[in-house]
Amino acid sequence: SYGDETVDAAEAAENEYVGTIKNLTGGEYTTVTITATDKSAAKNSKSASVRIMYDNDVTGPEIKRVTPQGDSAATNVSNYTITVTCTDPRGVASVKGVLGSETFTGTRGAQGRFTIAVSGLTENEVHAVVVTATDSTRRANRSEHTFYITYDPTIGDNQPPTLYLTTPPE
Repeated sequence: SYGDETVDAAEAAENEYVGTIKNLTGGEYTTVTITATDKSAAKNSKSASVRIMYDNDVTGPEIKRVTPQGDSAATNVSNYTITVTCTDPRGVASVKGVLGSETFTGTRGAQGRFTIAVSGLTENEVHAVVVTATDSTRRANRSEHTFYITYDPTIGDNQPPTLYLTTPPE
């Protein structure tokens, strides 16, 4: 029983009974009392109570970009740090970034901020890094966001080429 509700259980196997509890409020704990009564004339019984939560959360964490501020960025080194904030009413269990077959684990900071240090970028290519945030529910709901990072070693090169005159002018 729970609240004013009583559920009859059906025998599923020897000494095993199954009952369905309906109309639970999502996200809240409900105390359910299970009572077993024997078939004797005395109707001996024993009860136990458990607290259960109906987890009706099917939404992954919200991912907000910090760096880069947009969906793409360019860098002049072969690594890049992506920073996101991730929030979820049930908590964020993990954040990771995937580039090809490499997985980079996000490091949790303050106020839901996660940093993902991505390495192994190759020159002059656009790299799709898929960031996945997983919530703390039993369902492990996920959200994804893709960032496109380009490694261009010439970024920041503001020096013109040097010219050397090898023969005297005529």
